[in-house]
Amino acid sequence: MLIVTPADYLASPTAASTLLRWVSSADGQRVDSHGEGAIGLLPRDEELVLALPPRALSWHRVALPRVSGPRLRAALDGLLEDRVLGEVGELHHALEPGGRPGQPVWVACTDRARLRGWVRALESSGRPVARIEPTLWPQVAA
Repeated sequence: MLIVTPADYLASPTAASTLLRWVSSADGQRVDSHGEGAIGLLPRDEELVLALPPRALSWHRVALPRVSGPRLRAALDGLLEDRVLGEVGELHHALEPGGRPGQPVWVACTDRARLRGWVRALESSGRPVARIEPTLWPQVAA
């Protein structure tokens, strides 16, 4: 598994000088090797994980609506509208795994166009993204 995170998430992912920090791990627990380099110089691996840095995400705790599919997106947009800086339609939302309707869940939000830019840049270099993960999760006070 190759885990990559942009050295500067706000930089253009298509710039030749754009650096990514990477970690290679056979089991996702132990670091086998690590480094930094341009997209085209990343090591090859069967699975690539794009790890988003903390400054790329805003986290919001909401009760998961009791709807699914496109209605879920619309419901989340409504719940987040007053909580985010900017237009909710320009954001990509990701739900905490295992959330149940009516229960509080974490929703991570990031700029949709910027995220697409990074995914496309990696894919166009022959490194498709298997999944996207945050580098840090919020903690709930007990």
